Amino acid sequence: MDERWERALAWHQALPMGRRKVEYNATILRILSALQDAPTIAALEDRYAAGLAWATEIAKDGFPDTPALWATERTADVAFGLRARQILGLPGAPPPEPPKAGS
Repeated sequence: MDERWERALAWHQALPMGRRKVEYNATILRILSALQDAPTIAALEDRYAAGLAWATEIAKDGFPDTPALWATERTADVAFGLRARQILGLPGAPPPEPPKAGS
């Protein structure tokens, strides 16, 4: 798994529960939901390499007045790490979302 994603997961795990972590979680889960279409680690890495502007937009939409939540190393990297764990079947990630109807 990408070292950046591992670092982000460690940071997130160490973050004490409180309002800020709840806000980060809301953003992370929205980004994670958008990553469910990446079925393999290679597809996930390609998605990451293509850029993270879309993830920043998700954060801005959810928290337009909280620029700290727009930092991809605090949101997207965690979501990518969680999706990688889902793909690899490792603990520490929510279960993958079921496929959407018509997929």
